Amino acid sequence: MTGTAETIRGLRLQRAWSQEQLAEIAGISARTVQRLEQGQPAALETLKALAAAFDMPTDRLRRGSDPLAKDTVMTEITAPLPAPRDSRTMFRRHLLVFAGVMSGLAAANLFHNPDHLWVIYPALGWGVPLAIKALSLRQAPPAAG
Repeated sequence: MTGTAETIRGLRLQRAWSQEQLAEIAGISARTVQRLEQGQPAALETLKALAAAFDMPTDRLRRGSDPLAKDTVMTEITAPLPAPRDSRTMFRRHLLVFAGVMSGLAAANLFHNPDHLWVIYPALGWGVPLAIKALSLRQAPPAAG
């Protein structure tokens, strides 16, 4: 039996919990608890769930040298996060898209049905929030870049 398996089993017995009770408290299956106590490696999310159930840090469950199993549901993010986007640049792009789409809709409206200017409805529906965003950017201090 591995260090992690002994730790999980010991903590469970210390609290007088059955494997099914531990599984229910941790939100995992009873079969997962059985496998872990038999020495199979645990996924990181499983260890986190068990650590929360035992109200202790995850590292304390990992006594011994069990490698973490691959978790198919969630994995730790190791890639660097992308740089935050400048809200003014994003607004300019949004404004250009708005102008392009509205130009196309206006042309289609005037070509197909010049008697009824329905293009004002999408223009207002999209333009009013865009104008509100413009006002909020005008009042906000420029981002340090």
